[in-house]
Amino acid sequence: MVENSEIKTLNDICKEAKVQGKLLGKNLTDLYDLFGQRFTKALEALKENELRSIFLSQVAKPSGL
Repeated sequence: MVENSEIKTLNDICKEAKVQGKLLGKNLTDLYDLFGQRFTKALEALKENELRSIFLSQVAKPSGL
């Protein structure tokens, strides 16, 4: 069943990322192969949210502290 294969692959990638402490290039390729544009859009959303958080944390700091 394809769905079980996707879940197994995703679980394997998560386990490897936990051990390595990061996603490796091979993991990113595997995720793209598995999810295609959905993965690309999700990754872009994460990056955008991260940048927004950094920007807001800088703007929220009062000057002179």
